[in-house]
Amino acid sequence: QLFIPQRVSEERGGEEGGKEEKKRRREEGK
Repeated sequence: QLFIPQRVSEERGGEEGGKEEKKRRREEGK
């Protein structure tokens, strides 16, 4: 549980992790 790629995090986190990661990705993309 130290180095978890974003893809695995999205699959493990599910909707909660995906939503939070998508929000951060959108802010970074902006």
